[in-house]
Amino acid sequence: MSQSGVYGSSGGGGTPITTLAGDVGTATGSTINVITGFVTGPYANGTSSFTGSGNTLQLAFNDSNGNIGIGPNALKGAQAVSASANTAIGVNAGISITGGNNNLFIGSGSGQSIVGGSFNHGLGTASLVALTSGQYNLAIGYLAGSNLTGVESANIYLNNLGVLGESNVLRIGGGAPYTLDKVFIDGIEGVSVGSVATVVSINSDQLGTTTLTAGSGVTITPGAGTVTISASGGGSGNFVLLQTQTAVSATSLTFTSGITSTYNNYKVLFDNVVTTTATFIVAQLSTDGGATYITTNYVNNNIGPTTGLALFSTQSDSGDAGFTYGNTDLYNLTSGSNFVTGSTVAGVFFDTLAVNAIIPPATASGYIVASTTVDAIQIAADDGSVFSGTFSLYGITT
Repeated sequence: MSQSGVYGSSGGGGTPITTLAGDVGTATGSTINVITGFVTGPYANGTSSFTGSGNTLQLAFNDSNGNIGIGPNALKGAQAVSASANTAIGVNAGISITGGNNNLFIGSGSGQSIVGGSFNHGLGTASLVALTSGQYNLAIGYLAGSNLTGVESANIYLNNLGVLGESNVLRIGGGAPYTLDKVFIDGIEGVSVGSVATVVSINSDQLGTTTLTAGSGVTITPGAGTVTISASGGGSGNFVLLQTQTAVSATSLTFTSGITSTYNNYKVLFDNVVTTTATFIVAQLSTDGGATYITTNYVNNNIGPTTGLALFSTQSDSGDAGFTYGNTDLYNLTSGSNFVTGSTVAGVFFDTLAVNAIIPPATASGYIVASTTVDAIQIAADDGSVFSGTFSLYGITT
């Protein structure tokens, strides 16, 4: 701004200012008006104004209610009404506010539809652009929270458009142009929140928590930073792994632990069994903790060994190799009458002496009468020869 003429003094003489040159154009006359556009438009500097008194012009950037608007039409509606303590920077930022308080909008069009909402913060071009009366929203980024159009409140949006009608929601990124490929949040990994059985769950990008609950036969033990899930041996029809052993050119393999009154029935899973001269791999039972094993008087409904309960046959009627994997159920080991069914593959019972012949389980089963509780099991070849393979013993809860 420049002046033409000389400002007069009390001593007389001098020429009053007749022309002031602005950035664009000049003002001429005996009286020059200096304004910011606050009163007469086009609201070039929002709420800023000059106040003249005596020989002083004072520039203020806020109005009488503490509103500060910088930019064309910023907080235009807040003038001479009850709105207070609002700050808006940018073209049309907060233009419609007439009764809201303590809002902050930075960016062209930010908060331009809000009339009476309070405590909202929009940082970014067109952030919260359509919200009219919601409160306590925070939106950061281009068009952040722009899907809110009414009374939605207490949302936090970081580079997210928001969802119409929602309140009390945090959204970070999501959808073009804000799609995220990875998320890194410090202060989570390796930090224990105490001994709780709660884990984080996710559904369609929404995070939540799920409490782990123990089903039948399962025990959940929360610790500091760990949750241990283990079989408890309770419940109905659950398999509890007691022991796994591998035989390498062995003549026998024994299970002497875990066979207690906790379980009455057992399952033996076998895999990759290789024999030398044996016809059957058998299970032999003990009632004295494995000191001795019963090797006689086993009864089978079909042709089979009497030296033990047949797990499976290594031969078939046609001379083909028999099954070398499968499973066998041992019933009533701790209650007197003990018997074993034939091997199964994919849940179907097979005759151990006829390849793929589907028959009733009893045809390939055997039993032994025992008046004393069984407490050990020995796996052996029926002829005492060596064999190899992996065998796992499971207790079956009933």
